[in-house]
Amino acid sequence: MVSLSHFLAVLLSTIIFLFFLHKWLRNNSPKPQERLPPSPPKLPLLGNLHQLGSAPHRSLQSLSRRHDPLMLIHFGKVPVLIASSAEAV
Repeated sequence: MVSLSHFLAVLLSTIIFLFFLHKWLRNNSPKPQERLPPSPPKLPLLGNLHQLGSAPHRSLQSLSRRHDPLMLIHFGKVPVLIASSAEAV
């Protein structure tokens, strides 16, 4: 007869093996390449809020001149896609 401690050792070993196998497969699987638009440098908690100033429309216009008409900025931790021309869409 198989003892309970032997059964638990095999069960625990199997669970640990499956956990590490899952972790290894998840890290080594090919990931889809995200092609994000250009983004100005951001601060950790503020994102790009510090770059907007008192006239956000002018700040966004100058940022779009420096980067692209289609750019990604962050309001805090929320990513926002900005399209500053109809051709960018």
